[in-house]
Amino acid sequence: MPLVTAQRILLKNGSELIGRVVSETNTMVELRVRETRTTFPKQLLAAPIEDVEVEVASVLTAEQFYAERAVQVDAGDSLANYDFAKELEMMFAFEQAQVHYLLAQELAMVEGDDPLLSRLDGALVQLEQMIANQEEATALEQIKQLMHRQRFTTAKFQLEQYDIDFPNAALRGEYLKLGEKFEKDREKSMVNYLRRHWFMRVMAVL
Repeated sequence: MPLVTAQRILLKNGSELIGRVVSETNTMVELRVRETRTTFPKQLLAAPIEDVEVEVASVLTAEQFYAERAVQVDAGDSLANYDFAKELEMMFAFEQAQVHYLLAQELAMVEGDDPLLSRLDGALVQLEQMIANQEEATALEQIKQLMHRQRFTTAKFQLEQYDIDFPNAALRGEYLKLGEKFEKDREKSMVNYLRRHWFMRVMAVL
């Protein structure tokens, strides 16, 4: 999953918010997380706002990511278009990914880049499989978003439900990778929660 710069905000009640600061005044801060905007007074901040690198899907929708990244990609660079298409595929933006794969293929043909053409052939076949199994891909994307919102109990239920709903899953490999990531993300979330609330508890006692 590609990374982007976001802002981390720690509040006096121990909460941690990560998103994009879209506006800021002397007294207020507006934070956007995907399509949700939240405004709160600066007096609630426990520390200065800091920049962090996070997985793009945790703060941007596929459309927001495309609008932000597309202008940064050299339209005449075959490898840049290939890499961008891979990122879009990971964001489940299949139609946009296909456009950039095909553009990369055209450029690679002109350049005579056989190794890249070989990679593109495999990538396009895999993408067609993802498009053909859109329902499965949507289910996996929903699980991923639950994980990003740290709703791990619901995400675990959805992972188990996926096995029931798609017994002959065509995207089994993607499901298994997401299952491995689930365990790592859940453990990281628990560690961060304990670290943050331990500190706030100590500060309250002191």
